[in-house]
Amino acid sequence: MNRRVMTPILLAGALAIAACAGNVDDPRVLVDRMIGAYGGEKGIERVENFVGKGFMRSLSNKAIATSHPFDLRQSGARIKTKMMRVERGRLVDVKIISSDGTNSWQYDWLTGRRDLAGWETEITAWRFPRVLRWAHEHVASASVVPDDIEYGVALVAFEAGEDLVTLKIDEESWLLREVVITSLTDTSFVFSEQYGDYRVVDGTPFPNRFTGTYMGQPYFEYMIPVLELGVTSPDSLFGVLHADTADIYRPTAAGDTTAATP
Repeated sequence: MNRRVMTPILLAGALAIAACAGNVDDPRVLVDRMIGAYGGEKGIERVENFVGKGFMRSLSNKAIATSHPFDLRQSGARIKTKMMRVERGRLVDVKIISSDGTNSWQYDWLTGRRDLAGWETEITAWRFPRVLRWAHEHVASASVVPDDIEYGVALVAFEAGEDLVTLKIDEESWLLREVVITSLTDTSFVFSEQYGDYRVVDGTPFPNRFTGTYMGQPYFEYMIPVLELGVTSPDSLFGVLHADTADIYRPTAAGDTTAATP
């Protein structure tokens, strides 16, 4: 897909605490309330820097939904996910996806490392938690979208170059429920991610369930039951570490399976 690389203009200003009053037809009011629901600037910093463990379910195969252990680490714009494939109690492969906000790449034991498409990096700014800060910085391009279908949800849409980014915000809790990304030039492109099962971690709400769809089809779902917020990770942890692959098992001879050392 030939998608133009966007160069969004960042708007100055600190994140605001939720407004107690204001016109809910004003996107600034809705975005401020959403930011405040996470604890303002301090809360945003906490959810932008975290480490978590859980499991991911691949939903792209309609017949079989497979689950894998899953680690997730984020520090600002840097993101690293590691999905582990376990067979008969042994780790047989890992799939690592890492992004620094400018470039993204994928690694697995069988095929090695390869760069990912530009749009896969682009949308990292529009997914939770980075989208919270992004929405505040780009609220000047936002508008409130009337919605007569989903009760109790406010829709705020942002024009971002060739794309439309729509946030669905719960009107009771003011927490983000979903982000929908559509292309203004390619009607076949649509990506969405839903955020559910919120719980409060040391005073800050964070979704436990992330569910993604791509081109209208189920894509992935992951849960993060083990989570620590406010953890800043060094850049060195976002590569492929020896610890990521040290326990992978590979047959070294006929009938002999031992741990592979990268």
